[in-house]
Amino acid sequence: MVSSGAISAARVVDLERQLAVAEAARAEAEGRLKVAEDARARLERMVAQLRRDKFGAASEKSDPDQ
Repeated sequence: MVSSGAISAARVVDLERQLAVAEAARAEAEGRLKVAEDARARLERMVAQLRRDKFGAASEKSDPDQ
């Protein structure tokens, strides 16, 4: 087998297909991540509201990470 360093057209097509599949998977994962981040933020707001309702506004200052 002699290699001239050139990539065959079939290999280019295959690599382009693989890239398209990978990009689609990445976009789908980013979409799922956004949904999860939004849900987490919503839950954090709900927990904060429940703490305020139960303990008052001072309870939010008890966690030094906030």
